[in-house]
Amino acid sequence: MTPSPAGSRASHTSESSAQIRLAKTNLPEFFGNYEGGFPFFDTFHSMIHANESLDDIQRFQYLRASLTGDAKNIISSLEISAVNYGVAWSLLKERYDNKRVITQIHIKAIMDLPSMSRENACELRQIVGGASRHVRALQALKRPTSHWDDLLVHILSSKLDAVTMREWQNSLTATELPSFKQLLDFIIYHSQMLESTGKSSAPSSKNNARVSSGAKRQAVCVASVGLKCSHCGEERLIYHCQKFLALAIPQRIAEIRKAKICMNCLRSTSHIASKCSSGNCKVCKMKHNSLLHLTEDAPQHQPKEEKPQQTTTSASSPATVVTHSTSRSDECVLLATAIVYAYDREGSRKPCRVLLDCGSQANFISKKFLDTLNLQTRSSNISISGINNTTTRSSLITQVRLQSRINTFATTLDCIVTDRVTDKLPAFALKRSAFELPRNIVLADPQFNAPADVDILIGAELFWQVLCVGQVKTSTNHPTLQKTRFGWILAGRLVTNAQLDEQLSRFWAIETIEGPDNLTADEVRCEQHFQDNTTRTAQGRYIVKLPFKEQVIEKIGDTMEIALKRLRGLEKRLARDPNLRAQYNQFLDEYLALGHMKQVEDTTQDDKGSFYLPHHAVFKTTAGATKIRVVFDASCKGTS
Repeated sequence: MTPSPAGSRASHTSESSAQIRLAKTNLPEFFGNYEGGFPFFDTFHSMIHANESLDDIQRFQYLRASLTGDAKNIISSLEISAVNYGVAWSLLKERYDNKRVITQIHIKAIMDLPSMSRENACELRQIVGGASRHVRALQALKRPTSHWDDLLVHILSSKLDAVTMREWQNSLTATELPSFKQLLDFIIYHSQMLESTGKSSAPSSKNNARVSSGAKRQAVCVASVGLKCSHCGEERLIYHCQKFLALAIPQRIAEIRKAKICMNCLRSTSHIASKCSSGNCKVCKMKHNSLLHLTEDAPQHQPKEEKPQQTTTSASSPATVVTHSTSRSDECVLLATAIVYAYDREGSRKPCRVLLDCGSQANFISKKFLDTLNLQTRSSNISISGINNTTTRSSLITQVRLQSRINTFATTLDCIVTDRVTDKLPAFALKRSAFELPRNIVLADPQFNAPADVDILIGAELFWQVLCVGQVKTSTNHPTLQKTRFGWILAGRLVTNAQLDEQLSRFWAIETIEGPDNLTADEVRCEQHFQDNTTRTAQGRYIVKLPFKEQVIEKIGDTMEIALKRLRGLEKRLARDPNLRAQYNQFLDEYLALGHMKQVEDTTQDDKGSFYLPHHAVFKTTAGATKIRVVFDASCKGTS
């Protein structure tokens, strides 16, 4: 039997259809979540559903290829046909295109953004990214987010840690209602500042764990927390540090220079004062912070042969440092330290420097010394409170066995592990000759006068047990000698001029103002031009008139011809798109109305003092809308 011609044609058509391959298109995958429903339907509708060059069978094939998970299961029972495409599309829209549910999901996601427990750039970026993403999704759903600023600002600011929240409040005026964008800009700037100061990595989960109601809570007077303030080490900006504010102004300047912090904003180490965008001194309007303003009676410069009558008093404990000016002498408070033996994991003895502190409820060991002893630790969750309610946490405890160097006294202590117990003690080297020490005593710390690290802090638990009968007080200006099981300790007020000359010499070497520079004529004119033409608006912005050199102006040459040439090219480009041309004209009309530019008269064409800047349009298309801005090419060269 021979096949009929009609049958042959049908067979040929079937084979041709089987050989058709769909064009490869990068469509988003949709696995059946409400958050991804709206962007998927919007994209698929634009690329496939509304594409008239495709038939329903091809659309159905594209649709099935884009679905995974639950979304694919909904239409898995439908065979690929032109009729079933409409059914499949309706089933998916009915299930996942629910604006009410999608809106609630995005709002809940904003409400559930994680709260911060401490300053951290990573967490700040997560807050900005999450909030921006969900707000953009709500805008795409045509929700009135432009009227939600007060609500969004309240929700997001409640997620900030205490330090960042205080910075945010300080950036606002007393009656200002901040916008959502203003808060996002602040968070972005603050995260960049933290990154530049080394706080960009996310903290460990142990350190960020919340303290449960049953967690053990310890209080301690001397505890090092956070590395924020470069002066005292506490978690706050240096201009909030009472110890820094207690310093004389020259000492503040020296402290800021030592820490390499911007002299203007007192925050960043990534720029210098001349390039700082913060406001100037409120007293003299110069480029430094008001806290560093030297009054007329402050010693700014002293002749080298004269010895300034100024000294510094500083406590040696980082938690109690108070520095001030006095005309008598240099005072410090010496804290009691001792050298004992600590046993490591193998039972070997290691020398250990301890600080005796009756004001601490707990004992502490530094992480560095713990690693030296290689002792086992156990997990814990302890909150440590210090001065001004500063709080830090520790998640490890270890047991340390100590023994006296001079007798058989030994004890075992539970110590909380911390990164650093305190700063080096004493704060600076002291001359041993300044102390009146009896010859027949054995000191607990033979090198008490030399700054050194503290390995362990012994709190009130053991403090009173190691005290013995015996105390020597030679004078009110000399520390007290107290006998202990570790030997004789020294503690108390000390008056000495040992380090005064060296410190003041170093300070005046830094602060010495050299003689006035021999300025050139151009530099003098430039300085005078700045003084005559620089003004400041009520909003705090500076208006600067740029100086020009006449001889340089003459060398620029003709700029009008190239500006006209570029303008004609721009007009040809805009002629191809009337809509963009209308936007461009509208933008320039606005410039005219605001007085930012004015029309050039023909008589100015030959004016040698006139310069013409070429300009062009930059277009940016977002969310279906095209934004336009004008860019002026000030780097365009003239004919010379």
